[in-house]
Amino acid sequence: MDWRAVPRETVSQSNSWIVLYDVSRDGIRAFPTLPFLLLWIAGDLAAASSLRTRAARRQAPVLLWIWLLAWNVGWGFAITTQLSWYVRNQTALESGNVKIAEGVVTGFHRQDYSKKGDFEQFTINGELFRYSNAVLGSGGMRSSNEFDPPLQEGLYVKVYYRDGAILKVEARRLPNT
Repeated sequence: MDWRAVPRETVSQSNSWIVLYDVSRDGIRAFPTLPFLLLWIAGDLAAASSLRTRAARRQAPVLLWIWLLAWNVGWGFAITTQLSWYVRNQTALESGNVKIAEGVVTGFHRQDYSKKGDFEQFTINGELFRYSNAVLGSGGMRSSNEFDPPLQEGLYVKVYYRDGAILKVEARRLPNT
């Protein structure tokens, strides 16, 4: 099936787009959130265990209490920030409070995971979109590896975005597909 550029006039309006990514459907995924939660819980359990043993000997140091407070505030901030970005983006997409870029993908560069700081990127009508698996803070798309059809040069897409985060990507269907 060829998903390359298809002029708008040749595509019927019914079922003319296929959703490749939708923040409402795909969300932030469990990968970044689950390790955060597990590390948070592990830190709490380690501190509680240490406090319990030291408390039995009446030697619970103030430094351990300070560490436990900082640990919970830090991880709580990280998790709630990530989740709040996701909720804000999902709400913006559902309410239509987003920008839309539509056109042919040009300048596509797939992220090279062996290069530190490398981003996946592409351009639509002069609008550059950059994202990375390593960037968790945007609450939007971080990779196109699992897209079918794959994101590539010449693909005609519609991108819904807000504050630099891609919230939804749709690809144009060819007629009779």
